[in-house]
Amino acid sequence: MARLKKSNADASNLPVTRSQTSLTRATNAVTKAPAQPQSKSSTFRDSAGKKRYRPGARALKEIRHYQRGTGLLIPRSPFARIIRQISEELAGHSTLRFTAEALECLQVAAEAVIVQLFQDSVLTMLNAKRLTLMVRDMQVVRRIQACF
Repeated sequence: MARLKKSNADASNLPVTRSQTSLTRATNAVTKAPAQPQSKSSTFRDSAGKKRYRPGARALKEIRHYQRGTGLLIPRSPFARIIRQISEELAGHSTLRFTAEALECLQVAAEAVIVQLFQDSVLTMLNAKRLTLMVRDMQVVRRIQACF
């Protein structure tokens, strides 16, 4: 069903489709709406139209992702390779065999030590009133842990 559009500038009545009227209503609503301040979201578009994240937004998203999960952070096969290499150096040329449970137990313990080291290093960084974690923070923590 066609509608007739009444216009002051044009004396003739031309049929207008339903999509055209909704389009003109939408553009009128947009032009009449007051300008709202731009919200601070974690993403924005650059000049090429590509989606870009604000500095630090991806890091915070990644931190939340890893804090939510309970899985291991280090891949299993590289960790197993390192354990076998270290055990060969310590035991000489004899090859040692490990069960999957033993490797998993070693990996859980190693990741717990690494996470604790990072947590203590962040506390040292905050104590120095800095926002950047530095190698010297980790060195201080390791020296303090060696005393106990």
